[in-house]
Amino acid sequence: MGNRKSIIRQAIERLDSLMAIGQSRFVAKQEQCPQGTPRFAFSTGLIHSHRTRVVYQEQVLRFLNWCRAHHHLRYLEEVEPRAEELACAYLLSYLHEGRSVYTLLTERPALRLFFGERKLAEAVTLPKRRREDITRSRLPVASDRQFQPANWQGEIAFLEAWGLRRSEATGLRVNEVIPQPDGKVYILVRRGKGGRQRI
Repeated sequence: MGNRKSIIRQAIERLDSLMAIGQSRFVAKQEQCPQGTPRFAFSTGLIHSHRTRVVYQEQVLRFLNWCRAHHHLRYLEEVEPRAEELACAYLLSYLHEGRSVYTLLTERPALRLFFGERKLAEAVTLPKRRREDITRSRLPVASDRQFQPANWQGEIAFLEAWGLRRSEATGLRVNEVIPQPDGKVYILVRRGKGGRQRI
């Protein structure tokens, strides 16, 4: 028993095994997603980006530390048979504490991926996210102090019309704005979200 790995070490090793860096999630979706299945709901069951790994590891370790503190579970094999019960109790406890809906909506997918169970804690109803509740980037920030919107109306209208992210707009080249004979105009985004190209 003395040589058994701690629950944290076991968790990190499992997360390591779920990494698929260099494998395109987009391509996997195209190849594996059954016809007629909504692609936004599809998961490869793997982690395709370092940023996702960092976030998911933080969420999983927080959950496992909670299991250790509240249920005295020291090994992953003790948690796994009770994953559904524990995940529900964990999410409900933080829901009652008033934790951010955004955090909870990240924690459940992290736990689902980690335990390989797509419907884990489905019994817990999480509040819907509301646009008016978003405060990050909606309040004055230091970088906005010198910004004069009146001087940038053309650029603002362009971004709003095309739905481009700031990084996509700053990387745009003239030959990627493509006028069509029928008067329509397309924009080629070489590297959008997830590194994907789109028009």
